[in-house]
Amino acid sequence: MQQAGDHRVREAVLFSSSNYLGLAEHPDIAHAAKEAIDEYGVGSGGSRLTTGSGKLHIEAEAAVASFTGYPDAVLFASGYQANISTLQALASPELTIVSDARNHASIIDGCRLAKANGATVVVTPHRDVEAVDKALSTRTTEYALVVTDGLFSMDGVLAPLSDLYKVTDNHGAWLMVDDAHAFGTIGATGRGLPEHFGIRPDIQLITASKALGAEGAFVAASEPVAQLLRQQARSFVFSTSPTPANCAAIIAGVNLLETNPNLV
Repeated sequence: MQQAGDHRVREAVLFSSSNYLGLAEHPDIAHAAKEAIDEYGVGSGGSRLTTGSGKLHIEAEAAVASFTGYPDAVLFASGYQANISTLQALASPELTIVSDARNHASIIDGCRLAKANGATVVVTPHRDVEAVDKALSTRTTEYALVVTDGLFSMDGVLAPLSDLYKVTDNHGAWLMVDDAHAFGTIGATGRGLPEHFGIRPDIQLITASKALGAEGAFVAASEPVAQLLRQQARSFVFSTSPTPANCAAIIAGVNLLETNPNLV
């Protein structure tokens, strides 16, 4: 082991990083980010609803929407912001949210904010589809949303997405999947759990900070949901937007995945 005062550089293999595909060091992505800095500068200069929406922000959202097959995608500064803001924005007294007990902290906090907005929150045992079915059957609200991690990062298991899709479809509920750890690593071309199971949930959350080697996250969804988030998601409205260089890196990362599926 390296002793105190030993400043020699030693090579090591890093297994604890979320830079799953090594794209954070890819020359194409670095080049795209450098070019964006030269053209647009370093900071974005404002929130997305003021001066922080630039050409590259819009192109990054379009690239992710196209790659995942959704009508639209909304870029957030982080996956944490994306989850809490989406759940809070969708919340109302007419909504029941059914959440897996082992969901990520950002989903848990999002459910707390949704509850403060009047939503009913039901936490079901881990990967228990029958419990989800029961929660939807006994709900007293008109609307319902089932939210789950896709690939649970703490134990490496997949959500039973096909079964959850059937249950939500039977009950007229929405399905939201936090696909942070599966995007770029699961599915024949890296499009995550929806590709792996051959279904499309109503909302797919994708992070750029894992397989894409950049920062930020996207909520891929229908156009009405995307427009609602752009007007009501508090971290989108009230946070400075991601840098142009980061958006350029995301676009380059998506392009690499699309043209080189052997990376997955």
